Amino acid sequence: RRIQIVTGENLGTYVHGGKIGVVSVLTGGDATLSKDIAMHIAAAAPTYVKPTDVPAEVVAKEKEIQLQIAIDSGKPAEIAEKMVTGRMAKFTGEVSLTG
Repeated sequence: RRIQIVTGENLGTYVHGGKIGVVSVLTGGDATLSKDIAMHIAAAAPTYVKPTDVPAEVVAKEKEIQLQIAIDSGKPAEIAEKMVTGRMAKFTGEVSLTG
C-alpha cells in the first residue's frame, strides 16, 4: 500500500474487482484519458513508465533467458540472436506503461 499526495489537472480512478485500485493524475489530457490510463495500469501492472526506463541488468537477464529458450528450441545461433532482438522489444514494451 502506498499513499502519496500529488497534484494535477485531471484525476482518474479505477477499481477492478474490489481488489486492485489505481488513481492516475494527469497534467493535460482529460478525465476520460486519466481513467483509461488507470484501467491500463490495473490490467497490465507495468513496472516501468517507458521501455527506456527498464534497467540494463533486467534487460540483460531477460535477454539471456530468451537466448537460451531460442537455442534450446534448436535454432542456429544467428537466428536465435535475431529472434531475441524482437523478443526484447516486446519484453520492454510489456513491462512498461508506454511500451
